[in-house]
Formats: sequence, C-alpha cells, structure tokens
Amino acid sequence: MNNLLELLKIWTFNDSNEYIAECDRGVLKDNLKMSFFYRTHLFPLPFIGNVQEPDVLILALNPSYDPIHDEEDISGKEVYKYLNQLYEVNFFVDQEKSISILGNFTFNWWKKNVFNDLSLRSNSTKIGLFNLCGYHSRGYEEVPKRCLNNGKYLTSQEKTRKIVFDLINCETTRLVIIVWGSKYWNTYLGEECFIRNKNKIIVLNEENSRNKSIAKCYKNESKNAILKEIFNLCK
Repeated sequence: MNNLLELLKIWTFNDSNEYIAECDRGVLKDNLKMSFFYRTHLFPLPFIGNVQEPDVLILALNPSYDPIHDEEDISGKEVYKYLNQLYEVNFFVDQEKSISILGNFTFNWWKKNVFNDLSLRSNSTKIGLFNLCGYHSRGYEEVPKRCLNNGKYLTSQEKTRKIVFDLINCETTRLVIIVWGSKYWNTYLGEECFIRNKNKIIVLNEENSRNKSIAKCYKNESKNAILKEIFNLCK
C-alpha cells in the first residue's frame, strides 16, 4: 500500500478558507464553528517525514496552536503541494528545505523538544511522524468529545489507523517513540499491538511510565537517551 497516496486521499479539501478533510465534515458538529476548538483555517499537520518505510516512527497527539508563530508558518501555502511536501521533511538532511515546508517555529520546536541539539550524523535514518489528530488545537483531551457528533474518532483518524498499525508491526520499523499520550495511542491501536512490539516502543514523557505495554520510558530531561536509542538501532 502506498501510504502517502492513501493519506492524500484522506486529506482532501474543497473549501480554501476552512481546511477540514471532506471525510470529517459529517462527523464534526456544524454548530461549533470548529475554529474555536480545531483551528481549521490553518493547514492540518497529520504526518511529517517518511510515512512509507520509516526506521523510526514518532507518535504524537496533535499539532499545537500558537496564535503568532503558527499563523506565520502556515499562511500562504498551496494545500495539496503542502501535504505532498510533508513527506519530504527530514530533520537531519537539508534543514533549509524542511524549514521552508514546516516553517521556522514548527521545525525548530521539533528539533529542540524531541531531537534536542544532536549533531546531524544520522543522514541515513528515515523518520516518520504521525499526529493522532491532524488539526491544530491547544489541547487534545477535551477536544474530541466536544467536537464529534458521535463516536470516539474523526473519520480521518479511522482511515489512518491501519497505516500506523501496519508501520508499528513492520520489521523495518526499528523504533517507535511515543512523544505524548501513550494511553490514547494504546486505545486507538489496541493494547495487543503494543504488547507484540513492546521491545521497540519507548516513551519520551514520564507521565506514560505506568503503561506496562511499553518497554522503556524516559523522563523529559533524558531526551539524549532517546537519541542514543535511535542511533544505536538505526546504524
């Protein structure tokens, strides 16, 4: 399956002023004017980087919303070209190109908060990143139940589930890093998926350390340990 093509089918838009995936329109409550919860005037960020055959798979909850920097980063982009280019983002190679796609704030946030100040010596490492929810919002926990007409997930989430599930179970995916929300990913993908892949899943945030389906957990101040794991497993 071509994951990129599948993702581009999911994230199609017919309104140039409101970036809600067509498959989600019937699920979202129309009377909420979604911009209050999900900032739908901004392009979503459902994935970044190599989503076809990543060495390292990073799982996060949702792209945050910064009213100054995000507006500056994402304004004026062509939506289809932008989604297509997300596949080309590489945190280790050609940073200028990645910054031109994601914007300074988003790229530097990921580099600082996840990849830290690593020396760029991992040119061959392919990294793919998925947000559980692709829309920008200030938080995740309270948003879905307020915004959905029924069910626990957006249609875009339902359609993406198999892609992420298959990538976690794929032998070529050597490491899975959950940056936030292991309990949400556990519910979304099923605990069996996590138990089966326990030895290659680690969690960046100490708050997730009670999840027994996860092999290793690191405190926030121990991000360098994560990086060592990446380079050791992906040489």
